[in-house]
Amino acid sequence: MSDTSNPAEELFAYFGSFVNFEQKQKQTIREYRLDRMHQLLEFFGNPHTRLHTIHIAGSKGKGSTAIYLARGLEALGYPTGLYSSPHISNYRERITKAGSFFPTEMYLEVGGRIKKALPEFKRTVLAGEAEPTAFELFTLFAFLLFVEAGCSYAVIETGIGGRLDATNVITPQAAVIMPIELEHTDILGSSLEQIASEKAGIIKPGRPVFVSRQREKALGVLREKAEESQSPFYYFPEYPQNFSASVNSLGTRLKLQWKDDSQGQAITLNLAMQGEVQAENAALALTVLRELLPEQFASSSYPAVLQAVASAGLPGRMEKCRSAPTVILDGAHTPSSIQRTITAFQQVYGAQGICIFGSVEGKDTAGMAAAITEAFSDIIISQPGTFKPNSPEEVAKVFHRLTASAELITNPNTALQRALELSGGTRPVLVTGSFYMVAEIRPLLQKEHSSGIQEVI
Repeated sequence: MSDTSNPAEELFAYFGSFVNFEQKQKQTIREYRLDRMHQLLEFFGNPHTRLHTIHIAGSKGKGSTAIYLARGLEALGYPTGLYSSPHISNYRERITKAGSFFPTEMYLEVGGRIKKALPEFKRTVLAGEAEPTAFELFTLFAFLLFVEAGCSYAVIETGIGGRLDATNVITPQAAVIMPIELEHTDILGSSLEQIASEKAGIIKPGRPVFVSRQREKALGVLREKAEESQSPFYYFPEYPQNFSASVNSLGTRLKLQWKDDSQGQAITLNLAMQGEVQAENAALALTVLRELLPEQFASSSYPAVLQAVASAGLPGRMEKCRSAPTVILDGAHTPSSIQRTITAFQQVYGAQGICIFGSVEGKDTAGMAAAITEAFSDIIISQPGTFKPNSPEEVAKVFHRLTASAELITNPNTALQRALELSGGTRPVLVTGSFYMVAEIRPLLQKEHSSGIQEVI
């Protein structure tokens, strides 16, 4: 899933060699804990306390909302770190300056400092207890690097859940909760209410919480937690006076007007990322910035904020990686996000596309398959790498119960060549089902498309 063309990748790979719950499927909530994360941070000087933070949880949409927030904060004059997961092409995507890589030397210096001090930490603090996990070390790495780089803000995505997630050691300026679905049920609970309760764990007393569109059961849990915490509650669907979105070949057109806008003027933005959901995520991010930093938001920086949000992009989110035929990569991995991806894809590229699909264990494959088979006549099932447990053969069985036309081609390169052959140079191709499937196909197209992530100068 990662290239090794940069020396910093070796450090990340070293941290990734520790206990890695991202790769391990069979686990329980008991395996997650915060005491060791607090110990790590204290040992390294509590860097998280020197940052203003915005904390984001949810089942989907965290990545794009996080980049909108980070870019917006930078436009307001705040150097901003961004911590996200998973990565697509290399580990450094997880720890960036508002989406741009820090200088390699900075990753090496900070990561090397952690690696050198870990034996002493394990000897003097852990005293025989289980060593830190990979995600805990990545989280520590992010906080230390952001401080070293002089960031004043950091946008922090949770990994799994919220309440016991390693990132839940911060007292953020605001919590942001994206749509919640049934996911990681072996860890977070078997009902929407239980999962929402875990995600709501990032809500802190008195700190505002901004919530995207939710199912009623999840919304009720979030409102109750906010009320208990005396946290101002902003539910996005109730907040705008006018909101609309339309998708085109260049991105997404967004119109937004807030109810309390005394000037009564709507914002119109042309977002670089495609999909009506991107318009909702961008509008939510703008709402957070407007409420959190009202004076700065209303200042002369306002046009720069809008431009920063409009131009933001991320790998693997309705990403166009090839023309003639068009190849779109999207890491959607829940039934509803798959349906939204299909809608956006067909709005721009028509209904005659080809789909390459790959899903990891623990996901609602049947729900995703129902949407895919309804929309595509040519479907190729492939293997989304080996980072997480997966079985393309079992996924193919799910699809074959719905259609006989789905092909099983486990090798991603062969799957891509088959899709291009079926396209005849004209029919568009959608790669989806997980970010891990995207990570397998994307390098095969790298010669024709360069990553939107740039090195910080």
